[in-house]
Amino acid sequence: MSDTFNMVVMLDWGTENIRWSLGGEIHSMPNESPLLPGILFNDPEALTLQWRQVLRHCAAMVPWHKRIIKPKVLAPVPLGSSGVEGGGYAHVLKQEALSVILCEAPVAAAMGCGYSEENEKPIGILELGAGFSQFAVIQQCGIRISASLRRGGRNLDAALKRHLKRQFHIEPSDMELSAVKHDWNRHETLRLGGIVVERDTVRQIYAAAVTPLVEALQDALDDLAPEMSAILKSDGIQMTGGLSQMPRLSEYLTERTGFPFHPTKNPAQAVMRGLLEMQKSRPPKLWRRA
Repeated sequence: MSDTFNMVVMLDWGTENIRWSLGGEIHSMPNESPLLPGILFNDPEALTLQWRQVLRHCAAMVPWHKRIIKPKVLAPVPLGSSGVEGGGYAHVLKQEALSVILCEAPVAAAMGCGYSEENEKPIGILELGAGFSQFAVIQQCGIRISASLRRGGRNLDAALKRHLKRQFHIEPSDMELSAVKHDWNRHETLRLGGIVVERDTVRQIYAAAVTPLVEALQDALDDLAPEMSAILKSDGIQMTGGLSQMPRLSEYLTERTGFPFHPTKNPAQAVMRGLLEMQKSRPPKLWRRA
């Protein structure tokens, strides 16, 4: 493309939102290509169109004399993604990029929480998005133990939607379901689609939907070495991603696992903040191999 430029674009392609950054400023837009939970991308043509839209936004942010043919890209992929998925994603991005480097999303999230490559102390990260849930214990930017699920906030919405359809024959919009997820604990009852739902009913539905995540966390935490387990119980596990902002979720996970969970500041942008930090530490020669 003639309207891109020779700079590094940090790109976080989420199930619901696409975030990118140039020179420290983070921007976002909705993902216009509907994705099911746990799907990195399902339509290369739609991905290409939205990627070009991001590049047009990027090009508009710099003077014309800084624009050249193609940018460099640093992008995270979820834990558990197959080589075919990651390779296909990188292939689509590289059609409009000079080079592409992929990294693990939890490592970027850890750096977005202030973790550095030189730190010898482990950090626990739980990255919760709309379509993926990823847990990792990271030490010196290497993943020591991990667990991932192709489930996220969209699955909680789907569980509530199934209940309402079965019990009341109504189908709330995605916007209504998302609003309830982030506001469910503030009132004794909630109004959806013209009917009233008890808060305890919503809590039970969400608890059942979160059960696979709790079980995956418990299995991974049980495999920790005693010293590492003691450190995480003392320091806590950092929660990142948009779903981390769900009320009472951190307390629920702490109660069920025995490990303290703490949402980090502005969790939805943690991965992007980490990508910005990673860019500073990547040697220039790495891009020649990307």
